[in-house]
Amino acid sequence: MNLILKPIKTADICNMYEWEYEPPYHIYNLNSDFSLEEALAYFLAPSYAFYALFDQNTDNEFVGFCSFGLDGRVPGGDYYSDVALDIGMGIKPERTGCGLGTQFVYAVTAFAESNFHPPLLRVTVAEFNQRAQRVWQRAGFREASRFLSTNGKRPFIIYTRSVHYFPAKTGRRDMENAEEKRWMAC
Repeated sequence: MNLILKPIKTADICNMYEWEYEPPYHIYNLNSDFSLEEALAYFLAPSYAFYALFDQNTDNEFVGFCSFGLDGRVPGGDYYSDVALDIGMGIKPERTGCGLGTQFVYAVTAFAESNFHPPLLRVTVAEFNQRAQRVWQRAGFREASRFLSTNGKRPFIIYTRSVHYFPAKTGRRDMENAEEKRWMAC
Protein backbone atom coordinates (compact mmCIF):
# COMPACT_ATOMS: atom_id res chain seq x y z
CA MET A 1 0.00 0.00 0.00
CA ASN A 2 1.06 3.55 -0.66
CA LEU A 3 -1.16 5.77 1.48
CA ILE A 4 -1.71 9.49 1.09
CA LEU A 5 -3.85 11.77 3.22
CA LYS A 6 -6.06 14.55 1.87
CA PRO A 7 -8.66 16.73 3.58
CA ILE A 8 -11.90 14.77 3.70
CA LYS A 9 -14.63 15.69 1.21
CA THR A 10 -18.37 15.16 0.99
CA ALA A 11 -17.99 12.23 -1.43
CA ASP A 12 -15.65 10.44 1.01
CA ILE A 13 -18.13 10.83 3.86
CA CYS A 14 -21.01 9.58 1.71
CA ASN A 15 -18.85 6.56 0.82
CA MET A 16 -17.97 5.70 4.42
CA TYR A 17 -21.55 6.28 5.54
CA GLU A 18 -22.35 3.06 3.66
CA TRP A 19 -19.59 1.00 5.30
CA GLU A 20 -20.91 -1.95 7.31
CA TYR A 21 -18.72 -3.59 9.95
CA GLU A 22 -19.41 -7.08 11.30
CA PRO A 23 -19.99 -7.54 15.05
CA PRO A 24 -18.41 -6.64 17.38
CA TYR A 25 -17.05 -3.81 15.20
CA HIS A 26 -20.57 -2.77 14.14
CA ILE A 27 -20.44 -0.06 16.82
CA TYR A 28 -18.35 1.85 14.25
CA ASN A 29 -21.15 1.89 11.64
CA LEU A 30 -21.90 5.56 11.05
CA ASN A 31 -25.37 4.98 9.67
CA SER A 32 -26.59 3.49 12.94
CA ASP A 33 -25.76 6.62 14.99
CA PHE A 34 -26.00 9.56 12.59
CA SER A 35 -28.16 10.74 9.73
CA LEU A 36 -26.14 11.48 6.60
CA GLU A 37 -26.65 15.21 7.19
CA GLU A 38 -25.30 14.91 10.75
CA ALA A 39 -22.32 12.88 9.55
CA LEU A 40 -21.51 15.46 6.86
CA ALA A 41 -21.69 18.34 9.34
CA TYR A 42 -19.50 16.49 11.85
CA PHE A 43 -16.81 15.22 9.48
CA LEU A 44 -16.56 18.51 7.57
CA ALA A 45 -16.20 20.64 10.74
CA PRO A 46 -12.70 22.20 10.54
CA SER A 47 -12.22 21.87 14.30
CA TYR A 48 -12.03 18.05 14.00
CA ALA A 49 -9.36 18.03 11.25
CA PHE A 50 -10.59 14.96 9.34
CA TYR A 51 -8.52 13.53 6.51
CA ALA A 52 -9.27 10.81 3.98
CA LEU A 53 -6.75 8.03 3.32
CA PHE A 54 -6.21 6.89 -0.25
CA ASP A 55 -4.18 3.94 -1.56
CA GLN A 56 -2.19 5.09 -4.55
CA ASN A 57 -1.48 1.47 -5.49
CA THR A 58 -5.18 0.87 -6.23
CA ASP A 59 -6.06 3.96 -8.29
CA ASN A 60 -6.40 6.19 -5.22
CA GLU A 61 -9.08 4.02 -3.63
CA PHE A 62 -10.60 5.62 -0.52
CA VAL A 63 -9.56 3.19 2.23
CA GLY A 64 -10.00 5.05 5.50
CA PHE A 65 -10.10 8.29 7.41
CA CYS A 66 -8.41 9.86 10.39
CA SER A 67 -8.77 12.90 12.60
CA PHE A 68 -6.34 15.02 14.59
CA GLY A 69 -7.63 16.68 17.74
CA LEU A 70 -10.83 16.58 19.74
CA ASP A 71 -12.55 13.86 17.72
CA GLY A 72 -9.97 11.36 18.99
CA ARG A 73 -11.18 11.81 22.57
CA VAL A 74 -13.88 9.69 24.20
CA PRO A 75 -16.07 11.27 26.91
CA GLY A 76 -14.93 10.08 30.34
CA GLY A 77 -11.23 9.81 29.55
CA ASP A 78 -8.55 11.72 31.43
CA TYR A 79 -6.90 13.79 28.73
CA TYR A 80 -4.58 15.54 31.16
CA SER A 81 -1.95 16.59 28.65
CA ASP A 82 -2.84 19.43 26.32
CA VAL A 83 0.44 18.94 24.44
CA ALA A 84 -0.66 15.54 23.11
CA LEU A 85 -2.27 15.33 19.68
CA ASP A 86 -5.24 12.96 19.71
CA ILE A 87 -5.67 10.69 16.71
CA GLY A 88 -8.88 9.02 15.55
CA MET A 89 -8.97 6.53 12.69
CA GLY A 90 -11.38 4.34 10.76
CA ILE A 91 -10.53 1.79 8.07
CA LYS A 92 -12.73 0.52 5.25
CA PRO A 93 -14.25 -2.77 6.47
CA GLU A 94 -12.77 -4.79 3.60
CA ARG A 95 -9.30 -3.62 4.62
CA THR A 96 -9.60 -4.59 8.30
CA GLY A 97 -8.20 -7.86 9.62
CA CYS A 98 -5.82 -8.14 6.67
CA GLY A 99 -2.62 -7.22 8.51
CA LEU A 100 -2.49 -3.70 7.06
CA GLY A 101 -2.99 -1.81 10.30
CA THR A 102 0.66 -0.97 10.83
CA GLN A 103 0.85 0.68 7.43
CA PHE A 104 -2.18 2.82 8.24
CA VAL A 105 -0.75 3.81 11.63
CA TYR A 106 2.66 4.69 10.19
CA ALA A 107 1.11 6.85 7.46
CA VAL A 108 -1.16 8.68 9.91
CA THR A 109 1.49 9.21 12.59
CA ALA A 110 4.07 10.40 10.04
CA PHE A 111 1.52 12.90 8.70
CA ALA A 112 0.68 14.05 12.24
CA GLU A 113 4.33 14.53 13.15
CA SER A 114 5.24 16.46 10.01
CA ASN A 115 2.12 18.65 9.87
CA PHE A 116 1.19 19.28 13.51
CA HIS A 117 4.60 18.91 15.25
CA PRO A 118 3.28 17.63 18.60
CA PRO A 119 5.66 16.34 21.28
CA LEU A 120 3.27 13.49 22.10
CA LEU A 121 0.71 11.43 20.14
CA ARG A 122 -2.33 9.90 21.82
CA VAL A 123 -4.96 7.40 20.70
CA THR A 124 -8.00 6.02 22.53
CA VAL A 125 -9.01 2.44 21.70
CA ALA A 126 -12.07 0.44 22.75
CA GLU A 127 -10.94 -2.32 25.10
CA PHE A 128 -12.64 -5.04 23.02
CA ASN A 129 -10.70 -4.00 19.89
CA GLN A 130 -7.67 -6.23 20.36
CA ARG A 131 -6.60 -5.83 16.71
CA ALA A 132 -6.31 -2.06 17.03
CA GLN A 133 -4.52 -2.34 20.37
CA ARG A 134 -1.85 -4.65 18.88
CA VAL A 135 -1.29 -2.34 15.91
CA TRP A 136 -0.84 0.79 18.03
CA GLN A 137 1.41 -1.09 20.47
CA ARG A 138 3.60 -2.31 17.58
CA ALA A 139 3.96 1.33 16.55
CA GLY A 140 5.42 2.17 19.96
CA PHE A 141 2.30 3.36 21.78
CA ARG A 142 2.11 2.46 25.48
CA GLU A 143 -0.90 2.27 27.76
CA ALA A 144 -1.41 5.47 29.75
CA SER A 145 -4.82 4.86 31.37
CA ARG A 146 -8.12 2.98 31.28
CA PHE A 147 -11.65 4.29 31.79
CA LEU A 148 -15.36 3.73 31.16
CA SER A 149 -16.96 6.07 28.64
CA THR A 150 -19.61 8.34 30.09
CA ASN A 151 -21.92 7.86 27.10
CA GLY A 152 -22.17 4.08 26.97
CA LYS A 153 -20.08 2.77 29.85
CA ARG A 154 -17.77 0.94 27.44
CA PRO A 155 -14.18 0.37 28.62
CA PHE A 156 -11.47 2.24 26.71
CA ILE A 157 -7.67 2.43 26.85
CA ILE A 158 -5.62 5.57 26.19
CA TYR A 159 -2.22 5.00 24.56
CA THR A 160 0.55 7.56 24.06
CA ARG A 161 3.85 7.76 22.22
CA SER A 162 6.58 10.34 21.96
CA VAL A 163 7.11 11.63 18.44
CA HIS A 164 10.78 10.73 18.81
CA TYR A 165 9.98 7.00 18.67
CA PHE A 166 11.75 5.12 15.88
CA PRO A 167 11.09 1.37 15.49
CA ALA A 168 14.00 -0.93 14.73
CA LYS A 169 14.36 -1.07 10.97
CA THR A 170 14.55 -4.84 10.80
CA GLY A 171 11.39 -5.25 12.88
CA ARG A 172 9.44 -2.74 10.81
CA ARG A 173 10.55 -4.26 7.50
CA ASP A 174 9.65 -7.74 8.71
CA MET A 175 6.18 -6.49 9.74
CA GLU A 176 5.67 -4.76 6.40
CA ASN A 177 6.65 -7.90 4.48
CA ALA A 178 4.29 -10.04 6.56
CA GLU A 179 1.48 -7.52 6.09
CA GLU A 180 2.01 -7.40 2.32
CA LYS A 181 1.64 -11.18 2.18
CA ARG A 182 -1.53 -11.06 4.29
CA TRP A 183 -2.94 -8.28 2.07
CA MET A 184 -2.64 -10.53 -0.96
CA ALA A 185 -5.09 -12.91 0.72
CA CYS A 186 -7.71 -10.19 1.35
